[in-house]
Amino acid sequence: MLYVALPVRRGQQLAGYIRLARPLYGIRHATDRLYQSVTQAVALIILPLLVLAFVYARRITSPIRRIEAFARKVGQGDLSGTLMIPGSDEIGQLAKSMNQMVVRQQERIRAAIEASRKLEAAFSSMTEGVLILDSRNRVEYVNDGMERLLRQQFTVAVGQTPLEAFRNVALQAALDGARGTCLPVHQEITLTGALPIILEVNISPIPAHSEREAKIMMVFHDMTRVKNL
Repeated sequence: MLYVALPVRRGQQLAGYIRLARPLYGIRHATDRLYQSVTQAVALIILPLLVLAFVYARRITSPIRRIEAFARKVGQGDLSGTLMIPGSDEIGQLAKSMNQMVVRQQERIRAAIEASRKLEAAFSSMTEGVLILDSRNRVEYVNDGMERLLRQQFTVAVGQTPLEAFRNVALQAALDGARGTCLPVHQEITLTGALPIILEVNISPIPAHSEREAKIMMVFHDMTRVKNL
């Protein structure tokens, strides 16, 4: 029980007391109802806010995940497809910029392939022999003119070095000089075989952004008939 007593006065004299008593069960029940009402009110406010926050977060994170997956695919060299994320906000503008970047990259690749095809066609039609060496001095490209010039006495294959293909020390020294100075080198060599072949070789370094990308172009002119006159 909960007891409350209040004094009753008449003037300056104490006339008596008023005493009230109430069971604690009733107070606890009223308190519990108050707590329950407050909890329900808080839940009615917080739950919709949580749902809205979840929907809004999903609306933001879903496009970001799609952009991340698209960027990973592009980074792996797959330029197919388009990132479809409408909107004029920051995420929509980012998606639009990535699509434009991919289109520009596709155009560069197409242009590079077309230029490579034209260059290969030009090399194939040349009467001179042409070799392209990679940064390790291994043959990366050999044209048809090179095979005709060697008259089947020597074989030049992709992946070989000129020393392996021609077994000519003077040619290797000229190649090392061009590689070391990054300047064109002119050299005349003789390939010994069943029929000696006299070649005039122009070795030209191809400019590159790094040593790993540095290439060498070697152009061979057949001087055998001229020298034998």
